[in-house]
Amino acid sequence: MAKAEITAESVTTIDQPSLTGRIANAIKGFASFSELLRMVGAGIVVASMSSFMLQDWGSGNDIQRYFLLLMQSALLAAGGFAMSYVLRENKGARIFFGLSLISITANFTILGALVYSLAQWDAGLTRYPGFAHWVATSPQSLMLTLGAALAVMLPLLRFGFMVMARPAAGRLTLLYLLMNSLLLLPVRGSVAVSLLVICALLALTALAPRVLGAGEHLSTPGGRFAQALLYAPLLVLIGRSALLYAPDAFLYLAVSSAVFLGLRAFSQQHREDKSWNMLADSLAYIAVFYVASSLETIAGPLIGSRFALSVFAITIAALTLDLTHRGDNATLNRIMTLFTGAVVALSFVLSDLGHAPFAAALMSMAAGAGLIGYGWMKKEKALMVFGLAPMGVASYDTVSKLWHFLFSNNWISLAVVGITAIIIASVLERHGAVLKLKLEQWRR
Repeated sequence: MAKAEITAESVTTIDQPSLTGRIANAIKGFASFSELLRMVGAGIVVASMSSFMLQDWGSGNDIQRYFLLLMQSALLAAGGFAMSYVLRENKGARIFFGLSLISITANFTILGALVYSLAQWDAGLTRYPGFAHWVATSPQSLMLTLGAALAVMLPLLRFGFMVMARPAAGRLTLLYLLMNSLLLLPVRGSVAVSLLVICALLALTALAPRVLGAGEHLSTPGGRFAQALLYAPLLVLIGRSALLYAPDAFLYLAVSSAVFLGLRAFSQQHREDKSWNMLADSLAYIAVFYVASSLETIAGPLIGSRFALSVFAITIAALTLDLTHRGDNATLNRIMTLFTGAVVALSFVLSDLGHAPFAAALMSMAAGAGLIGYGWMKKEKALMVFGLAPMGVASYDTVSKLWHFLFSNNWISLAVVGITAIIIASVLERHGAVLKLKLEQWRR
């Protein structure tokens, strides 16, 4: 047999793919290590700046200490400029500018504490934690501090967002400034803070896509970081209220609403990634139940436990309907629709058991009719069966009460019922076919 001749060219040809793969893996490994080393280095620099400024932390008043923190934000931005223009290290510069943007929220938080020391819109705290106790000596000094802080922070915001998402820098600056200004409002109670957070979340979720628009600059890591940063002040509002007050249903409502709206927005922005989209929708469905439970707890003392159950069911139905209409996963949407239908039916059945008022029975009948109608429209027989449960219980209760009312009163009531039945029969005989055709057309 002839021996195969091995040449240098054949060896090079055979080893070329494996060599290329090794080179690519080496580059990837060094890139990951560089990112980690860059983050560690930035943390060390921030720690060194903090230790330098905190040397005289004990001397002076709270406003002087605040200016030390404001100086740190400026130093972080200066570090970003140095990394970018002196060392030509753009990735490291982005880290410093990102830290500078995050520190703006911290600065507004302390400004809010200074404002709260002079003006309180709620009852105020009798025992304020020492770490959160910042005092302005006078209104004049507070106004000067606010003016100086804005003069420093506005350029930092502008430059920081120009680095992260240059085409939308002005709009991001305005939105971030508006969200941080909520930290200046002198309220700390859970009720006021929860309402403030929910309203701000709804406004931001609705307005941010319209104000910022769409573009590749918002899909980059810097653009996504800038958009996520808009929610940081709301997290501080919730966290501050949780630290100062015992958590209650209002705080849970704010947190669960924030989680729901955040996941909903994330799901809409990542529609092309099916796995992340499904995970976000699944977690959003869990958040729906926390939102509904919090509302039920709040509504219970106000309207009674029966109607609070109705609030729970209506909230779940409305939020699930919103998610299923926006979601792309048909299997998940069907499962959650059926599960929600069962929960809604059970809630209205429980609210109508016993000696329920007539209004509760009417709501149960309306809920049952709604489930039957939605199931008929979506061709889901299970939903129609679920709808029969509250409608049947409520109808039995209503008919029993009506029967008792009719036979405990005079003949006029019976005459009214008979006349009503005759009128309904006439309407159905004349217009029943037309109504049925219109319903069939609407269903299609």
